[in-house]
Amino acid sequence: MATELEVKNASLILEENRELFEALTRKFRLTKEEVETTKEKVKGFLDVDLLPHLHSVTMGLLTVGSIKGFCRPPISHFSATAISEGEKGEWSFGVNLEFEGHPLNASVHAEQFSISNLYMGGEHKLIRISTSPAPCGHCRQFMNECNGREDLIVQMNRMEGSSLFLTLSSLPQLLPYNFSPKDLGCKILLLQTRAESGEPELPVTLISSSSTSSTSSSTFSSSSSSSSTDDSHRCPTPKKPSISYLKS
Repeated sequence: MATELEVKNASLILEENRELFEALTRKFRLTKEEVETTKEKVKGFLDVDLLPHLHSVTMGLLTVGSIKGFCRPPISHFSATAISEGEKGEWSFGVNLEFEGHPLNASVHAEQFSISNLYMGGEHKLIRISTSPAPCGHCRQFMNECNGREDLIVQMNRMEGSSLFLTLSSLPQLLPYNFSPKDLGCKILLLQTRAESGEPELPVTLISSSSTSSTSSSTFSSSSSSSSTDDSHRCPTPKKPSISYLKS
């Protein structure tokens, strides 16, 4: 079952910590120590019943806060934000990015931005992700292909008036009867290293620059000579389509 929480004084917390939150957001990645410091700042504003959920509340406040100013949605005019957490306890931010002149399917989704940012920081397992609004179906499938998907906590946040509403759910609840890489026989998930998956490392062959140049030149020479006598290996040159215009 999903867990529902309400932070009634969310607007006050955001305003009182605006400068801090803006400074943290500009980093786009927080260390575990910075996360703990931020939680201590938020702690003093919470009622006793919300203290057990300090981690979720802090993440939710940052998700709906000044990070939205980094969204770039010139096509849809719809902002989306996300924060991912890995095994090391670091938080990585993400926003949606759209590009004028290109279709919406060329956009960067906030969740994928955030998870990619997490991976670039050295994390190899997704523990929790906080989003605003709820993740779309495309992003739910993307998360379902990440290492840590079985126990992933998905936190969805929305502001209504001065209150922040949080919904905590598991990924299977958001994506029932799902299709995963394991259905294709894949043992390595997104973010995961081959060593972590139990798969052997791929062999790496080192080639010196001298041997590369000689090999390249000999290959080029042989291909050039063979191409003059045998074109069977080449792809056929496509013919230009004939276009006829109907006169009205």
